[in-house]
Amino acid sequence: MEANNNYNPESNQEVNPTSMYQQQPGGEPYALPTMGFGEAVTVCFKKYFDFTGRARRSEYWYFVMFTALLGFVGGFLDGLFGWKIQGTKVMSSLLNVAVFLPTIAVCVRRFHDIGKSGWWAGGAWVLVALLAELSGLCCQRDIAVLLSGVVVMAISIVMLYFLCTDSQRGENKYGPSPKYQ
Repeated sequence: MEANNNYNPESNQEVNPTSMYQQQPGGEPYALPTMGFGEAVTVCFKKYFDFTGRARRSEYWYFVMFTALLGFVGGFLDGLFGWKIQGTKVMSSLLNVAVFLPTIAVCVRRFHDIGKSGWWAGGAWVLVALLAELSGLCCQRDIAVLLSGVVVMAISIVMLYFLCTDSQRGENKYGPSPKYQ
């Protein structure tokens, strides 16, 4: 005998599969299924210049995986064919330029999803760049490099924590939750 996957034992009723993700009996919203790899990449390229709204963890991390794979492929092709102009790897550089804006956009939308401003990400990148520049200008270079390395590591840990945090349930000031409907 086949099990009925559309039966809710708590309410002793049949459940419409299209409405399963709307609300649990206690009023809590259901989490929608995770976004797949192809869907995440497609959404990120469709929202190339879109810094508004929210992005789920799956959308962000699948796009990060895509950019890493793209970097690997670009590096492999550069090495295989020797595509360099004045020491710069051509294919890797072109691919990095192509994914630069959608990577920033999805990161900003990811911060929006947890209720933080996208400027958290921008501020972290600016701070890291300034520390790198200042450590090169400082006369006590070893100490400056060590201190900037510690600060960059701390910033990276905070960023990773934020990027791994679950979505805020319901609507926030950046829009409705893409996960909890």
